[in-house]
Amino acid sequence: MERGERGSPMAVVERILKQKGEQAGVTRVSDKAIRYLKQELEDIVLEIAKEAVSLANHGKRQL
Repeated sequence: MERGERGSPMAVVERILKQKGEQAGVTRVSDKAIRYLKQELEDIVLEIAKEAVSLANHGKRQL
């Protein structure tokens, strides 16, 4: 993980974006695009986690 970063390492997000981009014919990926995708993925994961906690609480389950 890069210094001062939290969450998914940039290299992992970059690898995923480049692999999927190649399948779509994309030849280059900017650092800005990688950072944007990383933030979006983290936001999605946070929403899923919040929903899981809500459902667990509603079902009187402990996490």
